[in-house]
Amino acid sequence: MYWKVELSGFGFMGFSLVGGAWFLRKEDFSIMLFIPIIITAVLVSKRVVFDAAQKQVSVYLLGFPFKNCAFADFSGFNIVRKTYNGIYNGTDVAVKFLKPGNKTLKKVTLRSFGKTKLIEPFINETEYIMKM
Repeated sequence: MYWKVELSGFGFMGFSLVGGAWFLRKEDFSIMLFIPIIITAVLVSKRVVFDAAQKQVSVYLLGFPFKNCAFADFSGFNIVRKTYNGIYNGTDVAVKFLKPGNKTLKKVTLRSFGKTKLIEPFINETEYIMKM
């Protein structure tokens, strides 16, 4: 006697009442192969565009606009030094936007750096583009 557990619309996990063994069906295994491919495509396809004509920063995921922020709402930079177990892992540079009537910050990560020498010229160039 088998009971099937449905998770997020896919019936890919189940268990046996008798032995407690986990099993996968062939159809469900083929769906599971595409999940890492889709996640990788979303992570790799992120693109940040500074549109000087419309004076806004746009973020695109998979080629579709995801987030738009105006230059006028610029609030500052967020520089985060990442470490893992005390070992330096890189530095993220993000731009913060705050609308005048809104209390929540929008943060757009622009780039991750492995060396700190390149951060200051990158921030200077970003400020120059946003002041145009």
